[in-house]
Amino acid sequence: MKAAREQIKGGADFVKIMATGGVNSDTRPEFSQLNLEEMTAAITEAHRAGKKTATHAHGKAGIKTAVLAGIDSVEHGSYLDDECIDLMLERGTALCPTLSTHYFTMKFGTAAGIAPWKVEKGKRAAEAQHVGLEKAWKAGIPVCIGTDAGTPYNPHWGTYMEFVLFVEDMGFDPMDTLAAGTIRSAQVCGVDDWTGSITPGKHADFIVLKENPVKNIRTLGEVEQVYKGGTLISLPKIDHDIID
Repeated sequence: MKAAREQIKGGADFVKIMATGGVNSDTRPEFSQLNLEEMTAAITEAHRAGKKTATHAHGKAGIKTAVLAGIDSVEHGSYLDDECIDLMLERGTALCPTLSTHYFTMKFGTAAGIAPWKVEKGKRAAEAQHVGLEKAWKAGIPVCIGTDAGTPYNPHWGTYMEFVLFVEDMGFDPMDTLAAGTIRSAQVCGVDDWTGSITPGKHADFIVLKENPVKNIRTLGEVEQVYKGGTLISLPKIDHDIID
């Protein structure tokens, strides 16, 4: 409770808790790191202040506990099972799968200096995640786009690869995937009143692409122009070959 209050006082818009161990850390992703009382205390304080909550959670035990505690969004959800999905549907909990973090870990692997145990954990988590995510998507859980940027070889500018993985690896519909990364993500974050869609009265934040992303999702990596608040801004030079 104290930790949540400190973050809120510091200006946090989201309060994030660590429900389980991780894949890129020397912890067990299947083990819970907080109990129901602890999670509920943090989440209750955040909601009392009108803030959203999210949880890092790979293992199903931690996911279930976080959902029961009232979490708004589950990040990763690698080991989702049917019970998790049912609970999330019942509570309206969103899922942000972050396929990118496992993708980059396995793509670059030990040859790039990533520890073998991280690669092995990532492989197991990715295999389980694909099964759970497909079930969650078909069940109608609100799924949004995020990448867990900052993990090995996972750059903050690489968000477009998450869209690519949704379409090419998971087989999801391109238009539904674009919605997941725009209006649905805005809804999950509680900011859809001013962003997330090109609608009169909202901020004019949008990109101009070379092609129609519904026909070629990879064109999201070929941004021609970026407008923020209706103003054209300059683009940095990026070598996309690093991650494709």
